[in-house]
Amino acid sequence: MRKGYLLVELLGVMALMIMVTLVLDSLFVNLTRDIPRSHRMLEENNYLQGILVQLEADIDGAHSIYQDPEASEPNAIFQAPIVIELDDITVSYLQEEDGIVRRTLEPALPIPSDPNEPNPNQRKWPLNYGRLKWKVWMRDNEGCAVEVQTYMEHSVSGTKKKSLANSRVFFSGANPGAGIR
Repeated sequence: MRKGYLLVELLGVMALMIMVTLVLDSLFVNLTRDIPRSHRMLEENNYLQGILVQLEADIDGAHSIYQDPEASEPNAIFQAPIVIELDDITVSYLQEEDGIVRRTLEPALPIPSDPNEPNPNQRKWPLNYGRLKWKVWMRDNEGCAVEVQTYMEHSVSGTKKKSLANSRVFFSGANPGAGIR
C-alpha cells in the first residue's frame, strides 16, 4: 500500500477541478448578472403596463386625438407627443430621455408651493429598458386610433436585444366620458 498520489493522479484531479470551476463560474454569472437584470426588466414591463392602462382610458374617452410635431423639441430623437382631448380636460403624452410623461394641458390645476409635493398636472413613468412607440391613425383628417408598440431593449455582450415586444391599437371614443383623471 502506498502513502501518496502519483503525479498523473494529481494532474487529473486538477483538470477536473478546473472544469467544475468553469461550470460554477457560468452559474455564478447567471445568478449575479442575468437574474437581477431580468427582474428589473419585468418590473419595468409593469411600468409599461401602467402607461398602457392610462393611455387606453384616455383614448377611450377621447373626442380628438392628434400628434403635435410643433410641441417636440427641434433636435428631439423622440416622436411627436400625442394630444388627447377629453370631455373636460386635454392631456398630452410626451417621451423624454428617462421615461414617459402625461401632462394635463387644459384646465391646468394649481401647482403646490411646496416643492416636495407632486405636480398634479404631470405624471411620469421612469423607464430605463422599456421603449414605447406610438402612431396616431388618421381617418378623414381626424385621429381615430393610436397604435402603440412596446418592448424592452437591453444589451447582452455589447449587442442590443429586444424582448417582451408587444403591439396594441386603442380606438378613440370607444367609451365616451372615460379617462382616468
